[in-house]
Amino acid sequence: MIVLDTHILVWYALGSPQLSPSRLQQIQAASPRVFVSAITLWEVEMLLERGRLSGFTVSDLRKVIAVSGFQEAVLSGDMAVLSRRLALPHHDPADRCIAATAVTMRATLVTNDANLLGHAWLPTA
Repeated sequence: MIVLDTHILVWYALGSPQLSPSRLQQIQAASPRVFVSAITLWEVEMLLERGRLSGFTVSDLRKVIAVSGFQEAVLSGDMAVLSRRLALPHHDPADRCIAATAVTMRATLVTNDANLLGHAWLPTA
């Protein structure tokens, strides 16, 4: 079971060459046990509003999620509280909620984010 970090989902949806063939294969092999945190949709909307992403909408992204057989992971109250307690080097709410989602679900977080890599308590790939 895996949880996709925001940039991994966006690269997947756009067919970006930043998503390596081995990473793409990893995602496809995990289906249907691929999850996207609800906060990821919030983060993408925020990035679109700020002009840091373009060329698609959150609705487009949700279609990709559905067609790909990915599942949305609801952000629970326990996950929200855990997100504040995680030993991360920054306070980015999206990163914290995505990490808390993976920890709570006992899933591997698929990410390239240096802030999320290398923590013994957070399995990453």
